Amino acid sequence: MSIPTTEIIIFETSEEFRKDPSILSPGFDIVSKVDGAQMPVYCGLQIENPTTGYLFLNWDSLAHHQALIESPSYGSLLETLKPAFGGPMKMYHVIFNDHPIAFKQPVTEVLRITLKDPSHRAEVSDILSKISDMTKKMLVFGPTLENENEIILVGGWESVEVGVDIIMIWDVLMLLLTSRLIGRRLPILNRKLRSNGYLFLPTKNIYSTLP
Repeated sequence: MSIPTTEIIIFETSEEFRKDPSILSPGFDIVSKVDGAQMPVYCGLQIENPTTGYLFLNWDSLAHHQALIESPSYGSLLETLKPAFGGPMKMYHVIFNDHPIAFKQPVTEVLRITLKDPSHRAEVSDILSKISDMTKKMLVFGPTLENENEIILVGGWESVEVGVDIIMIWDVLMLLLTSRLIGRRLPILNRKLRSNGYLFLPTKNIYSTLP
């Protein structure tokens, strides 16, 4: 099966949604009947700051989601989603480097990074590919279709406490500013990952639970 296009919505949550995320169920029922939608829809609250919410939905292609947006039923769908939104939202589309199995884990970690220097895009992709392989694809990544210099990483974990601090990603990416250090640093990263057993985690602001 080909890798889907993942729709990601990050939004300010309403008090009603924080009390009962199932209020989105009517909207999910509508989406389940849409051609190209790969159910289920995953949704949840950020653990550190529940005023931030997340929605993830895999599509057969971006064109399938675009067809929904342009359809007459889209207005009705938005009405069913309104009770969950307490403020601004941002939508992204990503084709990850592999199937996003992270969504099936008890805790999902989301990180968005923006390249300061687009000339390092290939190097960043190579490093993130190695990290993804180390985590057995529990961490996947991909540039947004809206902006190829904006990359979203998603990791799936058994708990917030499991694994290695994802801040190491930042540590490695910062070294791209001095590219001669990349080859020297990666073996250190490999040792850190292996020595910690499971691979990757606790950064302090970006976890969300997914039911």
